[in-house]
Amino acid sequence: MREILYLHTGTSYLAAQFFNTSQSYFDYDDDPRGKEDSKNSANDNVKVDHDISFQEGQARDGSIMYTPRAILVDYKSKFGSIANIDASGSGQVIGDEEISSTLWTGTVTSIRQDPIPRSSYHDFLDTEEDIQKDTEINEQPPRDFTSSISYWSDFSRVYYHPRGLYRLPDPADWERDVGWSKGIDKYRELEPDHGLLDDVFRLFAEECDLLQGLQLTLDAPSFGSFSFALLNQLRDEYPKLPILSFCALSSLDPLDASPDDVTRGIYILNDAMTLHGLASLSCQIIPLQHPSTWDKGPWCEDIVADFLNPYHSSALLSAHIESITLPLRLKQTLTGSSEMSTLISHLNWRNDTPFSALTGSFSPASMVSNIAGSEFDFSHPSSLHKDVEAVPFAQRSLYRGLDSSEERQVQEWIGEKQSTFREPFHSCTFIDIAYSIPSSYPQFFTNRSLTGRKILESTSDKTITKPCFTRVKSIPLYTSVRTTPRMGKLAKSYAQFIAGVAKRHTGVIEELGIERDAVRETGEDWWKWVGSYEGEEGDEEDERDIDEDD
Repeated sequence: MREILYLHTGTSYLAAQFFNTSQSYFDYDDDPRGKEDSKNSANDNVKVDHDISFQEGQARDGSIMYTPRAILVDYKSKFGSIANIDASGSGQVIGDEEISSTLWTGTVTSIRQDPIPRSSYHDFLDTEEDIQKDTEINEQPPRDFTSSISYWSDFSRVYYHPRGLYRLPDPADWERDVGWSKGIDKYRELEPDHGLLDDVFRLFAEECDLLQGLQLTLDAPSFGSFSFALLNQLRDEYPKLPILSFCALSSLDPLDASPDDVTRGIYILNDAMTLHGLASLSCQIIPLQHPSTWDKGPWCEDIVADFLNPYHSSALLSAHIESITLPLRLKQTLTGSSEMSTLISHLNWRNDTPFSALTGSFSPASMVSNIAGSEFDFSHPSSLHKDVEAVPFAQRSLYRGLDSSEERQVQEWIGEKQSTFREPFHSCTFIDIAYSIPSSYPQFFTNRSLTGRKILESTSDKTITKPCFTRVKSIPLYTSVRTTPRMGKLAKSYAQFIAGVAKRHTGVIEELGIERDAVRETGEDWWKWVGSYEGEEGDEEDERDIDEDD
C-alpha cells in the first residue's frame, strides 16, 4: 500500500502543521477527531491515498479513527496539554491517579503541578460549524489564534497514536542543547529501557503492507546526534529503506563565522556533523535554514508573518514540505504520483550529491513572468542567495491549485526560460489540488480571496489593492526540490570551517565531545562533496589549511 513512516525529532511544530493539512484532504466531513464509518463515506474522486500516511484504528467508544503513521520525539515539556489527553480518541483527561492506581495499591501522597489548560483553538474546534457557501464565509472575520499558541499541541487537529508520542526527560536548566557526544549517549541510555526502535518503530513498520520509506524531520541543534544514533541502529535493521530527511539547522552561517568563536562554532560544527552523519547513512538530505535568517520578499507576498514565531514559520515551511512530497501520497493510478525511492534516485542520480535544496513561493500565479525571481531558497544561507544559480543537476517542481489559464502561462514560461533543462533531469508536475488552509493555520494572509488569489478592486482610473480580512481556504503554491551546484559553496564553507577548528584547538571540538580524527575525516568528506557539486575537489592546501601534525 506504499505506506510512509514519519519520524520527527524536535520538530513537532512542523509535524502538527503537516498532519493538519494532510487530514484536511480527508473526504468525509471535516471532523478533526475522526469519523465513524469513514470508509463508507469515501469518495472515489479523492486523489490522496490517506492510508499512506494514516492508519485506521478504533477509539474507546468504538468509533473508527485515523492516526498518523508518525513518531514524535521531543522533551516532555514541549508536548503541552497533549500529555493529559487520551490519545485514543475519547478526549478524556487522564489523571495521575488513574495511572498510579494500576501500579500501587497503597497510600499515595502526590505533589502535582497545575495541568496545562486546554487551548482556545481546541475550544473553537468543539463549536466550529462547517459553512459551505463562500458568501457566508466572507461574512466571517478570520480567527487568528497566534497569541494563544504556546505548544504545537495547542493547534493540532488530529489524534496521534499513544506509542507514537515519545517523551524524553527534560534537560537541566544549565544544560546546553548542543552536544554531539551528549546526544548519542542520551539515545544509548534511553533505548534499552524505552525501545524506540524495537517497541515503537518496528511495530509501526509491521503494520505496513509495503513500506515506501521513512520521512525524517529533525532539529540539528537539539536532536542532531540523537537522530544520527537512532538512524545508525535503524540502518542495521532496514539497510535498503529509502530515507528522505529534512534537517533544520541553527541560525548561524558558516560563511560568516570564525573558528575562534567557541559559542558560535559549536553550533556550526554540530550542523556539519549532523548533515555528514545523515549522508553517511544513505539519506537524501534537504537542509533547512533557520527562520531567523529568512528574507521577506515576493515569495511571501501578502503574508504578514512573524518568522521568529514557530507557529508562523512552521506553517510556511510545512506548506512546501507537504507539497513537494504530495506526489508520494497520491493514488498510484493518477498522473504525477511517485515513490520515495524514485524521488531520491532522481535527485542523487550521480550517487555523490546527497544534499538538495527546497525552494518555493506562495505566489506562482501572480508572478508567472518571473517565477525564478519570486521563489525563496530555504536550504542555502542568505549570503548565497545573490549568486546566480547554475543549471541544477536534477529538479522536481510542483505547481498546485492553478487554473487552466495559469497552468498554460506557466508551461509557456518553462518552455521559454528552461528550454535546455528538460526531462529526465527536470520533472515538472501540475496538480489541481490547491494547498489547503485549515482553521488551525495562521490567518496571516492579506489581499487574498478564499482561493488564495489576489483581490483587486477596479476603479475608473486605476486598479488598487483591497485589503482582505476573510479566511483563506486554499492557496496556489509552487515548490521545488533541486540538486544544484550552489550546494557546493555551502559544502566548502563547512569544509573550511572544520579545517579551521581542527587546526586552532579553540575548544569547539572539545565542547561537542568529538574526537579530533573524526572531525578531520568529516572535513575530508565535505571537501569531496565540494568536488561533486562544483566539479573540482578544491584541494588547494591554503583552502583546506589542515595541519596534519596536530
